[in-house]
Amino acid sequence: MSIVESPRYYPTITSRQLATLGIFSPLPWIAAALLAGSIREGYSFAAQAISALGFGPNAWLLNTGLIASGALFGYFGSEFVRSLPEFQGKVAARWLLACFGAGFGLLGVFNQGTPGSLSPVIHLASFGMAVLFLVWALGLIGSGLLPLGGWGEYARYTRRTRVAVMIITPVMLMLFTTTSRLSPLALAGAAEWALFLTMSAWFVASARRLKETT
Repeated sequence: MSIVESPRYYPTITSRQLATLGIFSPLPWIAAALLAGSIREGYSFAAQAISALGFGPNAWLLNTGLIASGALFGYFGSEFVRSLPEFQGKVAARWLLACFGAGFGLLGVFNQGTPGSLSPVIHLASFGMAVLFLVWALGLIGSGLLPLGGWGEYARYTRRTRVAVMIITPVMLMLFTTTSRLSPLALAGAAEWALFLTMSAWFVASARRLKETT
């Protein structure tokens, strides 16, 4: 039994405004991470985790950026999918993207800088939740839109993004694991940037697709 979204759609903002929101959604976390990393003494973008900037001097920069982008990701993703043609799993995809945004934002609420507390555990759980929900949502969207006329190219891009996230994530985790053979490469931070930018790029591409159809 599939859930079918109501065909009636009453947007709270125009499609063009929503598209603009989506295009700018990654900018808070990207700008914050670049600024915080540039002024953090001894910080290595290639070797260290982005989340390492979420505690210590000027931690508020990254944390604020993550929370802001998470809110934008969740809102844009949900409303964007809501505006799409009907497909099986549409309602689920909306909620999954909303949950992705929540998980992304929680990365800025709970950091890994308090050993012995629940904060690092919640941080890692939020990351895992965000990636899982995004991969699930992209699968539903890509498969649902592929058979529909005019959506083939976007659907294939969505599916490629899903595969890329599924490949980059375990590689990144191995780079962060000190006992892994990949750890000496000191490229864990670069892999995390690749993952976060890949995920962010899908929201920008979706926003541009929305803008083209309005």
